[in-house]
Amino acid sequence: MYDDVAIVETFVGETTYRDVEAATYTKAIERLWNEAVTGEDARRLIVRAAQDLRN
Repeated sequence: MYDDVAIVETFVGETTYRDVEAATYTKAIERLWNEAVTGEDARRLIVRAAQDLRN
């Protein structure tokens, strides 16, 4: 994301979106950041996921 431009990379290339289309990506990223965990909460989540994979 750069200002009003979103560059989306895929396995086969990249697509550039501007203005309204880029705003959609901005909203999606904001929602992801709002749901993200950090610090000790993130560590616990990662440890729990690793333990689940071993079982």
